[in-house]
This record gives sequence, C-alpha cells and structure tokens, in this order.
Amino acid sequence: SRSRFRARTGVTYKANDQWSGEIRLSTGNNGNSPYTTFNSGTEGSTSDFTVSRAYVSFTPVDGLKLMGGRMPINFWQQNEQWWDTDRSPDAVALVYNTGGLTLNGAYVVLIDGVNGSWGEDITTGLYQAVYKGKAGDLKYTAAIGGASLSNADLFPDKGGGAIGLQSDRHWIASLQAKGGQWLAGADMIQGNADVEDTAIVVQGRYKVTDIMQLRLYYYSVEAFSTLGDGMYSQDNWPNPGDNGVSN
Repeated sequence: SRSRFRARTGVTYKANDQWSGEIRLSTGNNGNSPYTTFNSGTEGSTSDFTVSRAYVSFTPVDGLKLMGGRMPINFWQQNEQWWDTDRSPDAVALVYNTGGLTLNGAYVVLIDGVNGSWGEDITTGLYQAVYKGKAGDLKYTAAIGGASLSNADLFPDKGGGAIGLQSDRHWIASLQAKGGQWLAGADMIQGNADVEDTAIVVQGRYKVTDIMQLRLYYYSVEAFSTLGDGMYSQDNWPNPGDNGVSN
C-alpha cells in the first residue's frame, strides 16, 4: 500500500596505483533506508537525496590500504547481522593483506553530537582478522573480530532522550566453506549484556543450475547481541518497538 523508489548515481576514480576514491548520491536521507516514498507533499517528499559515499583510498605499499570519509564498512561478512550494508558510516580505516591473512581496523562515528551540535559523539572501534585458505577443491574462510562502543549510556531514542545500550562490546566469529556447487556458513555474535546477548546465523546454499540456487538460513538474534542493540544490523525484519531494532 506504499509506493517507493530508489536511485543511485556515483563516480569512482583511480588517479594512480596509490590513490583512488568514490562519491555517490542516493535517495533516502536517513543513512539506513535508500527508499523514498512517492509523495507530492512536503513531508516525505521525493526531494530526499543525500551523499551516501564520499571517501579516498591510499595504498602506500603493497598489501596496505588506508581509507577515510563516508564509506562502506571494511569488514568481511556473509550476512548483515553485524552491519547493514545500506549504511556507509563516517570512518577512517585500514586493511592489511599478507598471504591468506587480512587484518581490518576502523574507527567509526556512529552518532555525531548526541547531545546536540556541540555534544559528544558516539564512536566505535572495529577490528577483524580474516584467513582464507584452500584444501583441494575446498575453499574456506575463518574470521574473528569485535567492536567497542564509546558513550553507550548516551545512546538516544527516537524521542530525543537517552536510552543507553545494554551491550557496548561485541565479538563475532565466522566460518564459511565452499566446495563445488555448495556453500555452508555460520556466524556467532556475542554482546556483553546481562541477558539477550547472543546471535547465531547458519546458512546453506546449493547451486542446482546456472539459473537456480537453493538457500536455507536459520537466524536466532537476541535483542542486545548486535551493534547498537540491533540499530546497525539488517532492518528487513525490525522490531515494532520505538527503536526499530532487529531481534
């Protein structure tokens, strides 16, 4: 009963082997949903358009990449429970590759000035180690990482007040295996809340033909297990409560 549209346009540019960048404009202006509702009035009008990405990337030496700006998160993930990929946060990040090992690190601004224009920011430090290997025809990926949030007690609700967060530290472990026509993966995310602090996602895929694939997913995501108590995870099945978190 609600007609919506989405659109994106952008430019990527590579100046040389060391410097590159991207800028992208998208419909939707809340940083999470890229959709705009068809509406000829002023509220929710079709004029919503925002800079969804604007960042530069610098590779000083082989295997090391530094990035800064509004950009996609530099984490390996096989679903969106850790981070909803519609979001491109303001961040500085680094990626280091050596052999099959990749190290990811980022400093991300989640909320700029939670107490107003001159208030405190809510930020998070993200870190991850990813190893990709091969044994015969089997390819596998193992990853472990975490996040630590600042000022979690100031996290705002939609009414402008502070609700705080139950978890301000999170850990994630992921495994994935591919062989022939099949893929299997599992993720476990753990928060530091006293209750409702664990998320588990298991998936299996099988390619039947070039145009048909079967997939099965199992989700068990407790309320305070993911970043921002669910505010930065996928929002395909949101909680109808005031904060719209996934659970």
